[in-house]
Amino acid sequence: MAAFWQSVRCRKIFEADKVIDATDQIAMPGLVNTHTHIPMSLFRNYADDLPFWPWLLEKIKPAEDHLSAEHVYWGAKLGILELIQSGVTCFSDMYFYMGEAAKVVEESGIKACLSGVLLEVSDLGPTFMKAAVDFHDSWHGKAGGRIKVFFGPHSMYLCGPEYLRETTEEALKRKTRIHIHLSESRQEVADSLENMGNLRFSIWRI
Repeated sequence: MAAFWQSVRCRKIFEADKVIDATDQIAMPGLVNTHTHIPMSLFRNYADDLPFWPWLLEKIKPAEDHLSAEHVYWGAKLGILELIQSGVTCFSDMYFYMGEAAKVVEESGIKACLSGVLLEVSDLGPTFMKAAVDFHDSWHGKAGGRIKVFFGPHSMYLCGPEYLRETTEEALKRKTRIHIHLSESRQEVADSLENMGNLRFSIWRI
């Protein structure tokens, strides 16, 4: 957009290659979606009549175990297309195979803050950490600066204190940020109050 004035004044200053009649419309900055799992567009309407924990652990987690990099690429393709159609120009995402999502961001022209998910489960914490570090070092600042890479520890119930400390140290080394779920459900809050005496984020001092 080169100019935004009353049409009569614009015509006196220059001839535009394209004029958009925005009568009864609004011009505004692009929207920013600050928490997404864009490839999960593939799971839309799947088991969405269940409460959060059965939905996550009994349905979504088993389905995610079968995801491939190609699934994530096409799920990201669909999700990013819908973001753009809805006026979103930047989003912050955390998921698996984030290099595939980064490819779609690069192709589409949208901006994104992407976080490789970190999980401390089944002794896979170091594997997830290496993948997150490699993802950052490969993609941060790419696509003409449109891609920023954060670290994405999933939550304080799937990442222990030392793992979160390590995550923070890696992020600080790279002068980047952290994207995490906090107080995501009533059960998480209740468990935190019962086990620790306060909310989890209030004791996260690293």
